[in-house]
Amino acid sequence: MQDYLRTQLSPLGVSPPQARVIKALGRLGPISQIELAREFGITAASMSTVTSRLIALELIAAEKDPQNAKRNLISLTAKGEALLDDISRAWAGTDAFMEESIGSDNAQALSDLTT
Repeated sequence: MQDYLRTQLSPLGVSPPQARVIKALGRLGPISQIELAREFGITAASMSTVTSRLIALELIAAEKDPQNAKRNLISLTAKGEALLDDISRAWAGTDAFMEESIGSDNAQALSDLTT
């Protein structure tokens, strides 16, 4: 499924982990990198790798937190926001492919296990 999703996201120029971060930022809004790493259950260093690439692609931006100058908040740029619908369609297509490949009951069970 990961390979199928990667193929669906390829025209958008993002990988599955990058797409996950974009979708999360679309849902959560501005957030610190540490808080985002906690949401994903990964280390801050791992999140830093993903966010650095997204900043280089100009899909997210890091700015000083107006309430805490020692902290940066990351958020979607207009370019990143423009990808949200396309990423959602890629995910929906992957879900449909998974249901077609393994059946809806198995797809639901797999979804439940990975959530």
